[in-house]
Amino acid sequence: MRRVVIINFKGGVGKTTTAVNVAHGLALSGFRVLLVDNDPQANSTFIFTKDVKHSLTSLFKNQFALEEAILTVRPNLDLVPASKSLSTINTWLVEQQVPRRAQVLEKILSPAEGYDFIIVDTAPSFSLLNANAITFASEAWVPVAMEYLALANIRELMNTFSTAKSNLGKDLPISYVIPFLYDRRNKKSKQIYNILIDIFGDIVTNPIHIDVRVSEAPYFSKSILEYNPQCRGANDFRRLIRRIIDENSLYRTDDLYSAFFSG
Repeated sequence: MRRVVIINFKGGVGKTTTAVNVAHGLALSGFRVLLVDNDPQANSTFIFTKDVKHSLTSLFKNQFALEEAILTVRPNLDLVPASKSLSTINTWLVEQQVPRRAQVLEKILSPAEGYDFIIVDTAPSFSLLNANAITFASEAWVPVAMEYLALANIRELMNTFSTAKSNLGKDLPISYVIPFLYDRRNKKSKQIYNILIDIFGDIVTNPIHIDVRVSEAPYFSKSILEYNPQCRGANDFRRLIRRIIDENSLYRTDDLYSAFFSG
């Protein structure tokens, strides 16, 4: 099982878009995926469902069991939903003096079995919620918008990972740096993309190009692979998903997998 946190402390860099589309693409290709919405904005949840009975907030407060909160939102794709109330959890964990409060999410998700991937979407800030996501995960995927300020945020993220290693004994490797909102007509995009390659080398993935259809899809409560599977954005995500699968120890080819990538 791969335990993934999709993280960047800057907003608008494509974290939720990546979480939703990669999780759905992996599910379409035959993998069992659990998407955990650890963001109080709850955008991953709202894209897939409006019918939420028990959210991650209740699980942090130990009010319900994990299986009572999990929703099946697509074939092979389950969701631990969020709600706006998740914004209170950072304070609640401190006020209640919860022991090992950076490891609560790991305890919450420990009963989850039978999944090939557990993918955690996160908020664009450093918080106890994100500390929990970092502690739970065994690898990080980092979307980066093609903006110069994004590079400064990457430095902050790396410092946070170093702190987690020092304070929690958690060494979290970055598996993929995902260039987002790439515009091939824009010199800035090319420059930032090349800087990322200079810094991170071959963990930089293919870029996800600017495509208005990618931003339209959530309005219709769909991933881009449902909304417009032949558009450029969908093809970009297919390339990314194929790389993830090709580098996965659980890699397998079957009829469903082949059909997904031939589309």
